[in-house]
This record gives sequence, structure tokens and C-alpha cells, in this order.
Amino acid sequence: MINVDAKIGSKAIATRLQKVLPEIIHFNQNAYVKGRTIFDAVRAIDDILEYTERNKINGLLVAIDVQKAFDSINHGFMFKALSIFNFGQSLTR
Repeated sequence: MINVDAKIGSKAIATRLQKVLPEIIHFNQNAYVKGRTIFDAVRAIDDILEYTERNKINGLLVAIDVQKAFDSINHGFMFKALSIFNFGQSLTR
């Protein structure tokens, strides 16, 4: 179980990140941004399938499920990205 102070700290960080995530995460990315839902992705896929069918465009639909993304991310890259986006040391620590 996570201590209460860790929960409060993570909530404070998440609240601060909500303000900048829409600016640094591409609009096609639907997760983790307030106001975006998985239903936006479903709608986009449906629109693409309809468009390709109507215009007789061949295509391939690929679905990838990345499991445990945080465990497999290159932490050096993550810290460099946070630095480039001007997140301070208090966050990266």
C-alpha cells in the first residue's frame, strides 16, 4: 500500500501536468489528457475505415497493446524529454 504522503504528492504532480499535457501530447493521442477519451480513438478508427472503403483504398489496421510501458521505457530518454519540456528537478527527482 502506498503511503498517504506519496498519494498526495502524486496527485499534486498529476494536477500540474494536466495543464501542460494537451500542449505536449499530440492530438491523436487520446489517453491521459483531460477531455479526451478512448471513444475519440474509436470514432477516428471508424472514420478512417469508412474513408478507405468509400475511396477504395487498400490498408492494414494494426492494434498494439503495450504492456507495462513504464517498466520498459528508457529512463534516460524520459528524463531528457522532461528536461527538454522544462520540467524542473523537483519533478524529475
